[in-house]
Amino acid sequence: HRIAVLQQVPSAAQPAWGEVERLQELAAQIPAEDVQLYYQIALLGQRDLPLAPDARAGFEMVLLRMLAFRPDSGDPVVERSQASPAPQPRASRTPPSPPAGGASSPEREVPRAPPSQAAEVSIGELGDWHGFIQRLGLNGMAAQLANNCVFDGWDGRQLALRLDPACSSLIGSLAERRLQEAVSATLGTPVTLKLIAATAESETPAQREARERCERQAETEAEIAEDPLVLAMQDQFDAEIIPDSIRRID
Repeated sequence: HRIAVLQQVPSAAQPAWGEVERLQELAAQIPAEDVQLYYQIALLGQRDLPLAPDARAGFEMVLLRMLAFRPDSGDPVVERSQASPAPQPRASRTPPSPPAGGASSPEREVPRAPPSQAAEVSIGELGDWHGFIQRLGLNGMAAQLANNCVFDGWDGRQLALRLDPACSSLIGSLAERRLQEAVSATLGTPVTLKLIAATAESETPAQREARERCERQAETEAEIAEDPLVLAMQDQFDAEIIPDSIRRID
């Protein structure tokens, strides 16, 4: 929190914080987007702690998620912005000869397949939101956003998603723009996102993953409890299984 404050208001530092110089160094070294990502992951991790096998495992998973979901650095973003305008000069050299009305429209408005076909094909795909986002190749905040949404509607141009209220701060963020770009590229047609912060009846991919992880843990504990060797040790040596000590190796 203090690092984020210093990034926005450097003069807000207070001696009572302690190690102000160290905080200022971190504020200068860590991108603001990373700070927001770590804060969001921490909030979601706190919410999911009761679902973890034990507090330590839940805390470790939060830290590992921070390492896994890192926003793209500045360089890739620049490369993307440079890569997308690259074809525009080429397109602008050829269209001048036939000055048609379509010359003023952006290139990305001309998908490989007709928009109607893309809309028809994508309706079923978008309904399986959990499976669809696996094709988007997202990471960082955009992946976090996608994993906390559920499909809510599609009219051929606008995609409506219900967002977990705990992640409502991502509405209007860079993550939303990246998600919109990824969906548009995958469907082959420009798409507008409409995010609604509201609880949905169905599970988000993140909630589904947490539930399945708990179910796998419960199955593992049941298998261990019924193992003949374990039963024999309990019978002969009064052995006990330490709660929350079992880990599944996939």
